[in-house]
Amino acid sequence: MTRRVLITGVSSGIGLAQARLFLEKGYQVYGVDQGENPFLEGDFYFLQRDLTLDLKPVFDWCPRVDVLCNTAGVLDAYKPLLEQSAQEIQEIFEINYMTPVELTRYYLTQMLENKKESSSICVRLLQV
Repeated sequence: MTRRVLITGVSSGIGLAQARLFLEKGYQVYGVDQGENPFLEGDFYFLQRDLTLDLKPVFDWCPRVDVLCNTAGVLDAYKPLLEQSAQEIQEIFEINYMTPVELTRYYLTQMLENKKESSSICVRLLQV
């Protein structure tokens, strides 16, 4: 059975590099990003979506994974705290913390229910 990976932030940077690597290794790659579809060759599926919104469409679109790569994230432009609005801080917190936590909770639950010993979750280190 083909292994499936879900990669957030797949349109550029680390997420795009991860997608290319997994495709080279024969994985079925599901990529989510609010940016444009990178149109990768191979067994690649793309969903354009803002991950700070309801995640149910993501779960419906990709109900199970063997590997989860939480790669989507934003920088705060290194603005001093007093120059950031509450809304800017909330948006950064949503995509950099809440979204990876919710994705991990959902897919980890699926993995444990299915007793998938070969499943993996790529947890990224970040500062909030």
